[in-house]
Parts: sequence; C-alpha cells; structure tokens
Amino acid sequence: MRSVRDRRLRSRPGAFAAAVTTAVLLGGCGEAESADGGPSPTLGPTTSASATPTGTLLPPTTAPPVSTTAAAAPPAVTTTAAKPKPVAPPPQAAPPPPPSAQPGPHNTGYQHTGVKLTPMNCEKGELVIDKPGTVIDGKSIPCSVRVAADNVRITRSLIKTTAPYGIYKLDQYANLQVIDTEIAGSGKGCGYGIGFNRVHTIRANIHGCNDGVHTEQGSTLEYSWIHDLEYTGLDSDEPHNDGVQSTGSSNITIRGNTISNPRHQTSCILIGGEGGAPSNVLIEGNWLDGGNYTIYLDPNGSNRTIRNNVFGKSFVYGPANVAGQLDWAGNTFADGGEVKR
Repeated sequence: MRSVRDRRLRSRPGAFAAAVTTAVLLGGCGEAESADGGPSPTLGPTTSASATPTGTLLPPTTAPPVSTTAAAAPPAVTTTAAKPKPVAPPPQAAPPPPPSAQPGPHNTGYQHTGVKLTPMNCEKGELVIDKPGTVIDGKSIPCSVRVAADNVRITRSLIKTTAPYGIYKLDQYANLQVIDTEIAGSGKGCGYGIGFNRVHTIRANIHGCNDGVHTEQGSTLEYSWIHDLEYTGLDSDEPHNDGVQSTGSSNITIRGNTISNPRHQTSCILIGGEGGAPSNVLIEGNWLDGGNYTIYLDPNGSNRTIRNNVFGKSFVYGPANVAGQLDWAGNTFADGGEVKR
C-alpha cells in the first residue's frame, strides 16, 4: 500500500490520475510556494445568511481502504502574451456570509444565479486567459481554462473539462477568483477541478474529477459543493480521491463547504507536509463525509484550527488523522455525537 507521502512526492509536471453518489450527505467529503499569503476575494452576490448552517447526512457506506497517488499540475505553456507587470489587486471585501442552507445543487454553481449562459469559443481545446483583470461572466466554456494573468475573475459560468484540470492558474500570477461556477469533469482524464495557489473559490459546484480542489498557498475555498469524484482514469483499479488537497502550503481557509467522498479514497480534506510545514490553516463549518480518514493533517506547522465541522460516518478508518499543534473544537457527527481527535 502506498503512503500519503508517496503520493505527494510524485509532483508535477506529468500526467496524473483522473478522476458517490451525488450528495450522500448533501454533505460529506494541491504545489507550494513562499508563504506570502494572498488577498481575500472580491465577492459577487451572496445568498442569504444565517448563524450556523445545518444539514442532514445519510447513513454511511463503506469503501475499501486504499492509500493515495499523485496528482500533478500540467506543464506550463507559452501564452499568447508576455508576462504582464504586477497589477494592484481590486478593492477587498469582507468574507461572504454563510449560506442559509447547506451547500448543494440549489445554492452553488451558476444555475442558482438565474444567469443565461452565452457560449464561448476555445482554441486548441483550451481557453488561455493572459490579460490582467479579465472577467469571465455568464459563459458556457466547453474546455479547460489556463490562467496566466493577475486578478482574473470567473463568475456564473460552466466549465466542461477537456484537459487534466478544470481551471489551472500558473504560480507566478495572483488573485484568481472563481465564484458561482460549475466545474464538470470529463471523468476519464480530469485530475482536479481547480488549482493551485492564491485562488479564491466561492459557491463552486465541482464534480467528475479525481480531486476537487488543489488548494495551495494563500487560497480559500468557501461555501462550495464537491461531490461525485471520479476514478475511471489511470487509477481506476485503485481510487485515490481527495475532495481538497494541499501539499505543505500555508495560509489556507476551507470554510462552510459540503465535501462528499463516501465510496472512494483517500480523504475529504488532506493537508500534507511535503512542501513545508502547513501553518495558518483554518477548516471550519464544513459538512464532510468519507475517505480512509475524512481529514488528514500533517503534524508540522502552527496556528491550525479545525472547528465546528459535521462529519458523516462513511470513512474507512476514522473521521480524522491529525497530529501536532492543533485547535480542535465543536466537531460533531451528523447525529450530534462528539468527534474526538
């Protein structure tokens, strides 16, 4: 059996594993760089707020115990324009309020906004965004998206993957915002929905890929729905799914999401340590179900908090495999029972 570390050391570039039921809980169940953090997103419209989201989990299922494999970024390509000079980020807003209901089909992706999508053309099977400040809104994009510019916003759109990713932001650029957008993986070949560093994702609906989000340095994932992860690609005989994956990055927030991985492996959230000691990590208010362990956390790092999450029982070994400095509080099972470290 391969270890979690084995999986993370098979780093990009290179090919990677392609990505259960849709919402077993309407709820259930990343490359590092310098710890410079990242700006919080400028937000689009939000749903109604309530004090604390609530949700319902269905009875657990059981998946065979399996370890993890590699997920790598695609190799960089030459874009149609030279690297732009750094651009000041747009004005920042407060974090979005929690939705009035658990994230799911009625309050994530583009459909709940009522937008009518306009088709957008792709060239050579990929949409390359290389102009700083580009806004893509209300589009149906029949290909994967590569971001090679600062301060890009993708909102109220549908992306159907044609490459090993849904949206891939090159590391040298900052502040990609993905809001109210659906990432529909192609199944055989989609390694991850969104990646990697300084990406701010809000109310996304991500499915059909091997992993949901590779959330790395200075990234946030909020009020999104990650579900129906795929395992019919390179690792079809040995699934290694993660709803959210990081490989040693810091300054990460994962808040208020529904992440479901009840019949696949390896986790709902995996914060590994191959690229460094993950610090300043906040995991709170999520609905999580599945994985060998639902949450993995590397023992190294500081200022890590896991609180007020609701766990299903579709894990293989347990709800959490965590160690080192950690604030753990208010985590419960769907039936109200306390989840201990």
